[in-house]
Amino acid sequence: MKKLIRFFKIIGIIFVSVIALVVWGSKHPSSAPNNKQTEEVAPARTKEQIDAEVKENVRKSMSIELEVKSERAVRNSLKDPDSAKFKGFYMSKKNAGCGLVNAKNSFGGYVGFKRFISDGKTSIVEDTDSSFQEVWEKLCASQ
Repeated sequence: MKKLIRFFKIIGIIFVSVIALVVWGSKHPSSAPNNKQTEEVAPARTKEQIDAEVKENVRKSMSIELEVKSERAVRNSLKDPDSAKFKGFYMSKKNAGCGLVNAKNSFGGYVGFKRFISDGKTSIVEDTDSSFQEVWEKLCASQ
């Protein structure tokens, strides 16, 4: 009998608690924003805009991939690959990787930033090829 009385007391406490929460909730509306009020409608995009956005995203992805492969190719052509510092990388309109690299020479000193061109597999660095300027102008001069 004591267990039954205790059970009803617990049920009563739970019932009173639920009622109190319902009453309190009706007087204090939720602080969560109303989806209908805060919903922003995105402007309609044309097929051309979507296509242009997709092309730009693909180009960015290709540029990142080319940058990684170009740095690897340039490092493979250096005397001290671990010393290489890169800056100013961009993918040209002709899909060539163009940028600047500074690395240590055989005496252990940095030589200053030199231009490089890479297709992601091979690379040429300024001062290592007599036709560098001609190739740079064809592939990298007009971004």
